[in-house]
Amino acid sequence: MIGYTTLGTNDLDRAVTFYDKLFETEDVKRLQPNDRLHLWGKKGAPMFGVIKPYDGEPATSGNGTMIALAVESTEKVEQRRRRRRTGPARHRRLFRRLLSRS
Repeated sequence: MIGYTTLGTNDLDRAVTFYDKLFETEDVKRLQPNDRLHLWGKKGAPMFGVIKPYDGEPATSGNGTMIALAVESTEKVEQRRRRRRTGPARHRRLFRRLLSRS
């Protein structure tokens, strides 16, 4: 269900060194490195990454942190979106309230 998770970092080089050492005893390889993002993963498993936040602001618990949900198709996304819309009114109000706080 999870495609990847990233953690924001203010020191990408230091984070990459740390996670390279952490994963060296696992069957995990570094994938797709660039100047903002490094991902680690293995075939068939969710990836993990460290990233410098896109907005240029310091990394915090909410800036740079992402969790991507893997779905089979856009049709599945639409099904879930429609299901959320037709849920109980209480849940829709709660969802709107949570979004308004961001």
